[in-house]
Amino acid sequence: MDDAQQRERRANASVDCEGVSDAEAALEASLSGSFDTEHVSLALFYQEMFRSGCRRLHLATWPTQANLPNLAEAEERLLIRGIDWHYAVMRIRGCPVYIELGNGRVMAKIAYARSEDLEEILRRLRADIPPSVPQPGLAIPFTFWTLAEHGPWAATRQIEVPGWSDIRSNYSPRTQQALERLVHDFKPARGGQLLLLSGEPGTGKTFALRALAWEWRHWCQFEYVTDPEQFFSHEARYLLHVLLSGTATEDFDGAGEKRWRVLLVEDAGELLSADAKERAGQGLSRLLNVVDGLLGQGLRVLVLITTNEPLGQLHPAVSRPGRCAFRHEFDRLPPEQANAWLRERGASHPVSVPTTIAELYALVEGYQRPAERVMGFVSPASTQ
Repeated sequence: MDDAQQRERRANASVDCEGVSDAEAALEASLSGSFDTEHVSLALFYQEMFRSGCRRLHLATWPTQANLPNLAEAEERLLIRGIDWHYAVMRIRGCPVYIELGNGRVMAKIAYARSEDLEEILRRLRADIPPSVPQPGLAIPFTFWTLAEHGPWAATRQIEVPGWSDIRSNYSPRTQQALERLVHDFKPARGGQLLLLSGEPGTGKTFALRALAWEWRHWCQFEYVTDPEQFFSHEARYLLHVLLSGTATEDFDGAGEKRWRVLLVEDAGELLSADAKERAGQGLSRLLNVVDGLLGQGLRVLVLITTNEPLGQLHPAVSRPGRCAFRHEFDRLPPEQANAWLRERGASHPVSVPTTIAELYALVEGYQRPAERVMGFVSPASTQ
């Protein structure tokens, strides 16, 4: 993509609402050059925005399994669409609407003048492009974010998840009690709160957060940041794009309330360590601004981080009172519980040391027994 195309893409996030001639020039350039359907559609949308006098801009996005051809029978006037229907521009109640669909997610840019127009447009769009719903067999939509060559990129797909009751026995009594509180009793008091799950590899953190996504499905959606080192340490536009795009997300629960979002970051110990400033640059500062600073204010966003680092080795700014809405250090299963777990699954060889759930599954599947000497760190039973 050349420099002109990159400038046009960056301009998507900030529109000069006074430059009608600029929009017409962009459309002319798009139609005369080697631009793809996305650029032509965006140029036409901005031109219609200026001409219609709809100077307020709203972004809405939600996961969906629908296809844009469903819109062909809508009564609204279609202005342009791509051959593959990934992009389209139409008028709804006299307001221009740009629609982009792909990777299991829809994004709509809506230009409007009156709030009642926006509400009706959103209602119609959600009727024509319905949000994804959990599939049979415990599967829910997960959105995956990454910083691609030309900016932030998201894909949404259905992920199979366990219910909490299905995996409860995989955890020590202490961890069961903590996760019970998180699954059933936790309610966010404000935006930008931090949830922290730590523990050595194999103690079941990933399965726990997948079960959490299922148990919380009625009031929040999970979004996975695949490249946390870029998200917190690269140019701030990546972080801002994800946070502010989600601010306009039109996902609602059954009570008509906007849904919460959980930004999930796995294995992010370098962002939270005592020497995080030296190891990860500005990553820690930006994280704290999201969870307990101006960036997090007013956002219905929780940040859930998993790390293999012991809680005692994390930066004190992360673990200070009031910063973490929830934190827990996962531990190994004690021998008695581990052996009961093995017997239930037909394994004949007992263990004599605290064992991770990953090692127990390996034993059931016929892999090598865990070493008798405990490796890594083991959390004391009283550590919280």
